[in-house]
Amino acid sequence: MYVYSTFGYIMLGCLLGVIGQGTRAIVGAISGGLGAVILLGEEINRQFLLTIIAMGYAGTDFIKGFMKSRLSKYKL
Repeated sequence: MYVYSTFGYIMLGCLLGVIGQGTRAIVGAISGGLGAVILLGEEINRQFLLTIIAMGYAGTDFIKGFMKSRLSKYKL
């Protein structure tokens, strides 16, 4: 019975990890999309693409930090 319980915990961890990464990817796409709207009309070149990548990455980290600070007052 111990093996099945351990396997269940591992599978639950894997599933929740996938959900967490999926959420991060969605948030990154949203912040990258908003960054693209801000840069409308700019020439699409290497600098533009790197800027969008940076906006998506930084936006994800900003939202993560914001949520962490907001949720820290709740005992989950």
